[in-house]
Parts: sequence; C-alpha cells; structure tokens
Amino acid sequence: MTGFGRSGRSIGPKELNIELRALNSRYLDLNLRLPAELRNAEPEIRQMLARTLIRGKIDLVINIEGEGLKTQKIDTKLISDYHAQLKSLQKQLNDDAALLPSILQFPDVLKPAVEEADEKEKTLLTEALNDAIEQVLVFRKQEGEATEKDMRKKVGRIVQLLQEIEAADEERKVHVRDRLHNLLKELPADSFDEKRMEEEILYYLEKMDINEEKVRLKNHCKYFFEILDKDEIEKGKQLNFILQEIGREINTIGSKAGFAAIQRKVVQMKDELEKMKEQVLNIV
Repeated sequence: MTGFGRSGRSIGPKELNIELRALNSRYLDLNLRLPAELRNAEPEIRQMLARTLIRGKIDLVINIEGEGLKTQKIDTKLISDYHAQLKSLQKQLNDDAALLPSILQFPDVLKPAVEEADEKEKTLLTEALNDAIEQVLVFRKQEGEATEKDMRKKVGRIVQLLQEIEAADEERKVHVRDRLHNLLKELPADSFDEKRMEEEILYYLEKMDINEEKVRLKNHCKYFFEILDKDEIEKGKQLNFILQEIGREINTIGSKAGFAAIQRKVVQMKDELEKMKEQVLNIV
C-alpha cells in the first residue's frame, strides 16, 4: 500500500503544490497539512482520499506560493484594545509618546489576509489532487502485482509440501503399524485384554490420522488462489482470514503426525506462511 504522488496547478499569480505519500497501515490514517486558504475544502479532500486510497497511513501536504499571500490584515479591534490600555497607562506616567508605531509591533495585530478558495480554485485543487492520487495508485498496483506473484509462489510451495507430506504419510502408517506389531509381540499373550487392546489401537490410530487436515489444507490453498483471481480491489481481509485457516491446519498436521519426515515439511510450510502473513498486511 505504499506510494508517492506529486502534482501542482497555477491559480492566478499563485502556485498550488501537492505532495501525497501512502505507507502501509491496517486502517485509514489521514494526516493533512493545508494552507489556511484551503481549510474550507478539507472535508472534500478527506472524502476523496478515503474513497480512492481506502487504507494506509496517508500524509498530504499542500502549499500555495506566489503573489497575493503577503497582504496583511490589520486587526482594528485588537489595536483599539491595546491603545485604550496604553493610553490609560500613558496618562498615569505623564508620557506623550506616540503609541501607534509600538502597537503595530504587538503580536497578532498584523495577520496575513486569507481568502478562502472559491469554486474555480477548488476545481483546480481537485484536478491536482486526483493526479497525485493516480500516481500513488500506480505505485500501489506495481507493488501489488509483485506481492501477488510472490504469494502465489509461496502458496504453491505449501501445496507442493503437502503432496510430499501425503507421500510421507504412507511411510508413517507403515512405521506405526510395524512399531505396534513389535510391541505386541513382546507382551505375554495373557497380560492384556485383546479386545480392549484393539479398541485402544484404533483410538490411537484415529488420533494420529491427518487425512481431514490434508483435505482442508488443500481446499484452503485452492480458495486462496480463487480470491487472488477475483477482480476486486479489497482482498486483504479475506486473504488474511484464509491464511489463519491454513495455519490452523498446518499446526494440527504437525501436532498429530509425530513423524520426523512430516515435521520437517511442516516447518517449511510455517516458514512460507509467516512470510505471507507479513505481506498480507500490506494488501488493501
């Protein structure tokens, strides 16, 4: 969700300059720095950014430079207040010094004369802001395409590892069967209830079975690809949810398998999954 855009327009003798920066964030966080002339346009600016950029930490800086900004506005009421107080003090001190030059040096007496943007200026602002937004979206698209390609590769790797687990699972079943068979041979025939032993073995084998987890994991990976293929803008939350489900099945396979060859594949799956969890936070 990162990107940068810059644009500008001429407004009479003045120059409007816009810089727009978008960084990764789970939510929409708008930080606007606007000149006083454009304060009345702030609601419209926020709506434009929210509608087009959707998510991210957005920093927008707008500057207006050129003629017309140096005009000063005199605060006559503030001058009158200062003058009345100083006149009273002047009488007490019996001082006939001129007061006005001193008063003009006081804070806030002179302020830049600011006029709010009219409709024509707002139109030029909208055009320039749209240009900057479009540049950010181009950056985002390029980053998104690279991220999508990499995530497809990682999910494909998980699918490949799952196929290897399925092959290793057949070896695991043989290993478990042989181990149980050898243990039973070492026990005296009259030392256990054969029927109860069969029930315990079946229960043990059922707890170790990972067929359901393998099927669900395969389906989750398939669904992940389907979401990537959809022609939608907002996919981040859906992809994040699917990754959580993928992680749940991987963890269950790892905990139930109890077989070194499968555990190694599970560790590799988790490595790919953790990388995708970081990437999906950057997807709108």
